[in-house]
Amino acid sequence: EAKGMSVALKNLCDVIISIPISGNVNSLNVANAASIFMWEVYKNEMSL
Repeated sequence: EAKGMSVALKNLCDVIISIPISGNVNSLNVANAASIFMWEVYKNEMSL
């Protein structure tokens, strides 16, 4: 986790998504990242 995803794993992905963070936050845990991702999907679906 300290180094991120390996190149081999990234090559297997169809899409790579990043969540911009700022301030004193260095990283997000999986639950936080999943919550942000699901919220963004929900917002996009509701705007259609």
